[in-house]
This record gives sequence, C-alpha cells and structure tokens, in this order.
Amino acid sequence: MCKRLFLLFVSLLFVANGFAGVQTLTWQKLPLPIPLIPNVERVVELPGAATVRYDSSKLPKNALQVENNGGALYITAHAPIPKTRLFVTVNNSHTVLLLDVKTVEEGSNVPISIRLPGNSTSQNGTRETLSTVSLMRFAIQQLYAPNRLMEKSGNLYSVPLNLLSTVPLFTSQQVLAMPLHSWSDGTHFVSAIQVRNLRPYTIHLDYRAVCGHYQGIVFYPNRILTRYHSKQDSTVVFLVSHESLKQALANCGGSM
Repeated sequence: MCKRLFLLFVSLLFVANGFAGVQTLTWQKLPLPIPLIPNVERVVELPGAATVRYDSSKLPKNALQVENNGGALYITAHAPIPKTRLFVTVNNSHTVLLLDVKTVEEGSNVPISIRLPGNSTSQNGTRETLSTVSLMRFAIQQLYAPNRLMEKSGNLYSVPLNLLSTVPLFTSQQVLAMPLHSWSDGTHFVSAIQVRNLRPYTIHLDYRAVCGHYQGIVFYPNRILTRYHSKQDSTVVFLVSHESLKQALANCGGSM
C-alpha cells in the first residue's frame, strides 16, 4: 500500500503541516465534554475496560453509535444530537465517568485519553507505559507519515513477526490478512496487518470479527472495503496487545 496521507476516521489525523496529538483529560468528578463531528468516528481511551450506558430514548433512531472495545470507545454521531450523557463505569476501580457527547459543526477530532487522578506515573516512580492511543499513533506514522513528521520514540523498537505471509485474523473468509510489522515497548505490542477484500462486492469490517484478545483495534484508513481489485479494496488494521502477534493469534486456527 502506498504511503499517502489520509483523513483517519478514528481521529488519528495527519494534516499537511504536522501530525495531530492526543488530548488528555483527567477525571475530576466533573462531566467531560466530548465534541463529535457528524459521521466521523472519535476514539476515547479509558483508564481500563469499562461498561457504558446512556439514555437513547430522546435521540433519533441510530443517531449515536458507541462501540466498546475493552479500554477504548469508538463513538460516532450519525445525525446531529443534543448533549447526551454517557455513564462509563471503569471495571477495575468502579469509578463512574460522566462523558457529555454533543455534535459540533467544526472542531478538533483528535483521540481523547482519559486518566484518573494520580495515574500519570506508577507508585514506585517508574515511567508509565505508553497508552494505547500513543502506540497506535506511532505505528500509523511508521507506515504513512513522511519522515519529517515522524515522532521519535526511544521506548518502541521493532520486533520480528515470526509468521507466514497470511494469518487467520478474521473469523470470516471474506478477507486476506497479511502481517506487515510489529513494535514493542517491552510491555505492549502494536502490530500492523494489511487486510484485503476477496469478494466481488463491498464489505464492512467489524471489530468483533477480529480473532484474539487486544487492548485496541483501529482500521486505517477505513473499514469499508470495496470489491476485490478496486482502488479501495485494502486497509490496515492496527492491534495493541499484551503479547506478541503470534501469541495473540495462537488460538485462531490455521497455519501461521
């Protein structure tokens, strides 16, 4: 896949004059505003795996889509919506975060990373491991950003894949998954896999169809693949895991 600049639907945005960062918000027991640009997915990284609930009765049908992928939310407003409160319960601490989502015509759409007070460093003073969003951003830069826009990271290093040219990443046989690269900070792994549509019709990739356990999943530049051999029949999925990609796929069947 050619290294071009795309508008990243998950909010990790490359722009002509630089690479957008991550907005970090600290929970201080006050509702956190989450502006949404209509029909653009926004990523919200949470302090850990969580459950989400909200009252959809006052919203137009299917106006708000909230996908909960472990420690990250993927939020899309498919129509203009008024301020709507999400109640997010972090499983390990039982902290209830209040997120106020609302559509705006213009504004920033960078990923949001929410932290609990006192979580910026560990108790023994050692450095905090890189966040899921930071790992994703680094990996996307390595494949797509011009060298002048790349962020340097002394914490991340390339690791061998030790895999065949294709892997059984999806439960469906509609696509071909080809590992490209993997990096690690010693605690987490972030891996890039090219995904190609094998069918003569358009398909929509689903996070739930990805085999394995991951802390984050992002499709870039899109997750809608047009028919095989068309210009947009491929994308890349970026996966963050606690183990190597080969270990994460160990129970997915097929040869690796």
